Amino acid sequence: MSFTSLPITAISIFTRDWVFPSPFCKLMGIFQGGTVFVSSFTLTAIAVDRYILIKHPTKQKIGFRTAICIIIGVWTLGYACALPVGLFSSTQEYPPFCGTFCEENWPDTEEQTGRSRIRKLYGLLVLIVQFGLPTVISSLCYWNIGRLIRRQIQKRKERQLVLLQESKDRMKSQKNRTNRMMVTMVAGLVLAWLPMNLINLWRDFNSENSANSDDAKSNEWYSLIFAACHSVAMTSAVWNPLIYSFFNPQFKETIRASLERRRKSQAVTALLLTQQQNNANTSESRRTSCRSLNVLITNNAPSVGNRQSDSNHFLLLKNSSIRKHSAQIGTIEEEKNSILSNGGEPL
Repeated sequence: MSFTSLPITAISIFTRDWVFPSPFCKLMGIFQGGTVFVSSFTLTAIAVDRYILIKHPTKQKIGFRTAICIIIGVWTLGYACALPVGLFSSTQEYPPFCGTFCEENWPDTEEQTGRSRIRKLYGLLVLIVQFGLPTVISSLCYWNIGRLIRRQIQKRKERQLVLLQESKDRMKSQKNRTNRMMVTMVAGLVLAWLPMNLINLWRDFNSENSANSDDAKSNEWYSLIFAACHSVAMTSAVWNPLIYSFFNPQFKETIRASLERRRKSQAVTALLLTQQQNNANTSESRRTSCRSLNVLITNNAPSVGNRQSDSNHFLLLKNSSIRKHSAQIGTIEEEKNSILSNGGEPL
């Protein structure tokens, strides 16, 4: 639907012209109608499969080959239902208007009014097959699924006469969640396709030739309403996964854990960036201190005269130290000689 129905219809509505090659008029009629039927039939098949799975939990699940056969059957039936639209669609040019239109031209179409009994009959069949039957079958399946779940909960209560309040609350929450999900599934199907089917049915029963019509396709409001209904109908492809994800506690927990991990990762990244910034600031501060110290030492360095005075002072200290050391050595030598002269005894 995203490739055929939505872009092609939007271009045709806003340009008010068929800008594609003429053979595409028949092909788009088949592909657009086929995808719509396939979407409804697929949702119905999913509802039936879930009902069988809950009704007969011990029964063998659908195998790969069976699933392939069901998919092929759904697509074949869907495109077979849309085949008449492609067969009786063709491009029409009207002299009073500018451009070409891709329209349904049924065999019994009246030239003056543009009405067709076959078109009305086909419109009713589309309403029943594409909308009525899928809605009824899905409603019955989901209602029975809810009934089976309620029975299972009741049997569990009978087997366990004494239940903790926590267990009771958990079973009640599970039952309410299942009921809300079933109602939402059916409501999503109805709200998505009912407006589109109603406006198509109104068009089929009030259609006139485009050249003489002032109340249908030529009117601005009809194009806007049709575009809005068509856009709403195209959203049916995304409601199923969104509804199941919203009512699935495991999915919610996974999303919550993922967001929590992302939040922690962002916090760690921010902390590392802060530490790097602090380290950079510390290094810069050290470099600044070193530069300041070098400047201070340079400014306080002695002049040439001071260095000469310091050198003279150092020489004086050096000579004084040498004289003092020589005197000490002389004193030691004298004491040594005195001891030797007294027979080795100290004085």
